[in-house]
Amino acid sequence: LWILSGAFLQALTADISTTGTCFVINVSHVVVNGSGFTITGNDTDHGFNITGFNNTTIKNVIFHNFSLGGFITGSVNNTVYNNTINDTGSDGLQLVSSADFNNITENTFTNIDTSSRAMEIETSNNTIDGNNVNMPGTIAIRLQGGSSNNISNNILNVTNAGGSSQVILITSAADDNIILNNTIVAPNGANFYGIEVAG
Repeated sequence: LWILSGAFLQALTADISTTGTCFVINVSHVVVNGSGFTITGNDTDHGFNITGFNNTTIKNVIFHNFSLGGFITGSVNNTVYNNTINDTGSDGLQLVSSADFNNITENTFTNIDTSSRAMEIETSNNTIDGNNVNMPGTIAIRLQGGSSNNISNNILNVTNAGGSSQVILITSAADDNIILNNTIVAPNGANFYGIEVAG
């Protein structure tokens, strides 16, 4: 468990293992640079948690075997850049409860839990750009409410071979979002949708 309380965290210099949440951000204007090293959890809690603080950058980290890769709530103007999130027990990344104006850019999501999503977006004015998702589940990105999000230039590959799949699922409460220039790959079949607008 790492509690970050300074204005800057020096880059990681080795792989580490942890129990519980690894990075708990409790101050604004923090930069976490993983330098490409791997942080391995024990399939519980979060790789990182940003609650109520702003202008945090999480970059160049490989988060492996957490229940939830990343969690942002009540926080704005954060950047999640060039990370890998894999082998999660639930969602790869969640933005909930006024987590607005965040940039989620050039991350890789692999082997996300089959009943979960790579990204669960419930907030507004976020940029989801240039990410690569390759997962065995059914939904790569779900917009569950929120508005004016920009989802562009992502590669979304969902390999679930049974049931149904909505690679991008937009619920009835999600308005005025931009979905542009994404590459969507899903198995052939009557119950597979590249983009579904529900409700």
